[in-house]
Amino acid sequence: MDYIAITVITLYLTGVTVVGVVMARRSKASKDWAVAGGGMSGVLVAFGLAGARVGGAGTYGIAGDVMNGGVWYMWWYAISSFAALTLVGLAFAGYYRRLGLQTVGELFLLRFGSKRCQWLTSLCVQTEYAIVNVIEAYVIGVIISSLTPLSMLHSTLIAAVVLATYVSLGGLWGTAVTNVIHCTVILVSLFALGVVGIWEFGGWQVVTEQVNAGLALTSEDSVRWWAFTGGGMGAIMAMFFSATIHSPAASIYANYSTATRSERSLAPAFIAGGAIAALMPILAGIVGILTVAR
Repeated sequence: MDYIAITVITLYLTGVTVVGVVMARRSKASKDWAVAGGGMSGVLVAFGLAGARVGGAGTYGIAGDVMNGGVWYMWWYAISSFAALTLVGLAFAGYYRRLGLQTVGELFLLRFGSKRCQWLTSLCVQTEYAIVNVIEAYVIGVIISSLTPLSMLHSTLIAAVVLATYVSLGGLWGTAVTNVIHCTVILVSLFALGVVGIWEFGGWQVVTEQVNAGLALTSEDSVRWWAFTGGGMGAIMAMFFSATIHSPAASIYANYSTATRSERSLAPAFIAGGAIAALMPILAGIVGILTVAR
């Protein structure tokens, strides 16, 4: 039994749950819960956006993609994440804040007086969120069950309870603060892992030589594997547009837009959030490269 892993997991899950409970004190009305009462700082918004943008797909998912398909995955996932948040920040966030939107669907009610369109839009968004949250709870369950004696069922239930607690009690405040924790842990951990890994190999030059040797054994094209556009422009454009086109319709960005204390800090917060979100897949990709080098 790995007692260190169990201790870290317990402290981490307990910490984010406590944050949700503590942040519940700030959520005295529905506006406080959904948009933080319009009093959130730009720094907190930036980390909240980054945490909402990058999950498992942008970390260990990218590491696996780099291992199997090349480094283009990490570059273009990072570029797409940055572009998506920058697009919303420069072109949409200001209007969301001025309208005081809590959901994107409210646009149909304010502009056309159509509750039906508002409900349908919310249904589409909530369906996506439901799928994402189920997957997130499942993935956390896999991690917990693999590092502890708990079964997959019990691990997934614990993950679901923790997620539901800090979101339902803390609202946007709780989500933003826990995203600061998530982003910090991911960035520091991946950076440290990359630095230590490169040092253990004896430098980046040795890493690249090891990767090329491994690719040669599997008859893979090393030039394409390392190429910035190794996946081809079709796959790159698909990744880019799938990341950017749907982003303005995601209600979480309307929430953070209305929650931002000052409109002056709104666009910089989205751009900073995009930069933070872009760092994670790059660091995860480096971990994938180190794995191939082994």
